[in-house]
Amino acid sequence: MKNTKILSIDLGTHTGFAISANGIIESGSVDFSRYKGCKSKPADHIGGTFLSFDQWIKNVIPVFKIDCIVYESVMRWSSGDAAKIYGGLRGIMLSRAAKMGIPVYGYGVTHIKKFWTGKGNSKKPAMIAETKKRYPGITLTGDDEADAIAILHLHINQTNGTNEINTA
Repeated sequence: MKNTKILSIDLGTHTGFAISANGIIESGSVDFSRYKGCKSKPADHIGGTFLSFDQWIKNVIPVFKIDCIVYESVMRWSSGDAAKIYGGLRGIMLSRAAKMGIPVYGYGVTHIKKFWTGKGNSKKPAMIAETKKRYPGITLTGDDEADAIAILHLHINQTNGTNEINTA
């Protein structure tokens, strides 16, 4: 697993990511909002969010030589718009991974939270606090980045260094 390069993603308009490569974790978040700057200005094209995400993931995979993608598999959303954005981003991620022959693993929200904080219904502040506890001095861009780091660690824990999910 030391040589496996994993991209962990918390999909959304603000996408959190964590990349594990050779024992080093790089993380952050990317804003794929259609509105840049002043919200009173006309929006970018309705497909701009998806185009930007596709360009981002298309560039990240070869630059970091990604071997595996893990993500938060969401089944309930706060709004219809959030569901549409998530579904579109997930489709792009899966398509890009399929084109490049990269395995993809999804983890449920409750599973991630329970693994990271001990409680499956943890709120965003608890996820952030746990990440800061495990990584003292980290400057997080937000809860999306904290979630991506948690997803990354969950996958590493679940695979026991083999990158194959334990089903027993």
